[in-house]
Amino acid sequence: MTNHILPHFCFLYLSIYKTKRRNNRGPPWVALFADDILIFLTNPTESLSNVMRLLDDYGFLSGYKININKTQVLKLNYHPTTKIKNAYTGKWNWD
Repeated sequence: MTNHILPHFCFLYLSIYKTKRRNNRGPPWVALFADDILIFLTNPTESLSNVMRLLDDYGFLSGYKININKTQVLKLNYHPTTKIKNAYTGKWNWD
């Protein structure tokens, strides 16, 4: 694949995932802008690991990787469990 096709592949992959998750009460939507992805989760405790697995799979298939140093999590009325905090230690600031 050439580089100009990969963003479209990402969009297609996330669109399929979005449809699948909507049927299973997953993320309500995904927003793509340039090289940024916004993923809104209604139940992060259950869906965060699935989303991270999806992004890891996409990275493996495409060669792209998430820049964890630039990754930001905005928690609105969400208090992650110890299990979630431990699973993603060093990646995000939960405080």
